[in-house]
Amino acid sequence: MQYLPEEILIGIIDKLNRRSFPLKNYEIQNFIFKMKNQDGFKELLSVFRFCGSPAAPYSEILDNALFNLQYSKKIKRGNPDLVEYEKAELFEEYKDMVLGKFEQDDLEQIELIASELSAILPAMTLEAR
Repeated sequence: MQYLPEEILIGIIDKLNRRSFPLKNYEIQNFIFKMKNQDGFKELLSVFRFCGSPAAPYSEILDNALFNLQYSKKIKRGNPDLVEYEKAELFEEYKDMVLGKFEQDDLEQIELIASELSAILPAMTLEAR
């Protein structure tokens, strides 16, 4: 099944089990690019198309999805340097609707992606939901 880029990101963010996550845009771009190139995630992440070199991949679709989630108040970057994303006011309400769309095997893939991302995030941002 094909999902919207924003839906995939909401799923990943929810499964991080963190309120905030310090990642710069290029770090998110690199992470999704690497995960997309792994066998188990190609289909789920196929909506994200990348250009540029593998050393600096860029997906306009991913960039737009992050912007859309910020603009619609699902995530925000409230810290002074704008490098740390966090769940915003409408995240919980929206994520319940979005996660209901995912098939079970896709949800399992989302959880694996979130687990990989969580492993590279600093422990200091770990918070209960």
